[in-house]
Amino acid sequence: MKKKNSKSKKVSKAVVVRKPQETFPAITADDVRNHICPTATVNEIALFLQIAKANKLNPFKREVYMVKYGDQKAQILTGYEVYLKRAEDTKMYGGFKAWIEGEIPKMKACIDVYRKDWKQSFHHEVYYSEYVQYKKTGEINKFWKTKPITMLKKVAISQAFRLAFPKDFGGLPYTQDEMPMQIEEEKSNGKPDVEMPKAISDKVVDAEVKEVKTDTPKQKVKEEPKETPKEAPKTNQQADLEIAFKDLKPKSENGKVLPICEHCSTDVDEAVYKFSLDVYGHVLCRKCQGVFNTFKKPRGK
Repeated sequence: MKKKNSKSKKVSKAVVVRKPQETFPAITADDVRNHICPTATVNEIALFLQIAKANKLNPFKREVYMVKYGDQKAQILTGYEVYLKRAEDTKMYGGFKAWIEGEIPKMKACIDVYRKDWKQSFHHEVYYSEYVQYKKTGEINKFWKTKPITMLKKVAISQAFRLAFPKDFGGLPYTQDEMPMQIEEEKSNGKPDVEMPKAISDKVVDAEVKEVKTDTPKQKVKEEPKETPKEAPKTNQQADLEIAFKDLKPKSENGKVLPICEHCSTDVDEAVYKFSLDVYGHVLCRKCQGVFNTFKKPRGK
């Protein structure tokens, strides 16, 4: 009989080291109102919190932020660095190359994004004329005026990475460089102006007025006579029309005024006939009524 091998087989065990997952910080509406965007509405704050939580974006690391200028709708934005970090986490990111071609205003930014599972790079282009941002005065804002190449490259990077990694970047907010915002004045700290609260009412209620007696005699102020507004001089056309309408006489037959325009002898219907006699005192067609109004007001007006 064969002897059984008493030696036991060695079993190799693999040790899996898991990276500690970064916990998403608990952010409240008061945190957003006090530290991120003081002028945001309740609905805008709620939307901001939902987007930050769904995409695991930490506003205290500047991964997501909200800006609001004046009465404009608040915009939820992210930085282009977030796209670079998320691309590295996919393990498929192979780098990128960005460059500028041409000069303003025909300048464009080009970028090639490389993925390890693609044979060819993804190429994308953005144009300066489509993304340059202006103030309300029509002038180019500070950042696009002093650093146009940097700003245009940031737009190209954000868009190209979204297109190259659609599954990983779906739902992420856009960057501020991509959004066509009109800013009245840029602030060095990036915070918009906070509007001062308006008064509840401009009216004075139950105000008590007291007369203060003084020894100084009151001086009478002479009122200057008000000048009556002068009528504008009549044009030659108005003078000719006034002469033409001066001697208007109704066309009558057997003592009855006929429904015929006294100026151009056009037949008028019964409604126009009654209206013109009541308002103008003459039988006038609609066309002559308009001409009559240019130099003489109708009755009762």
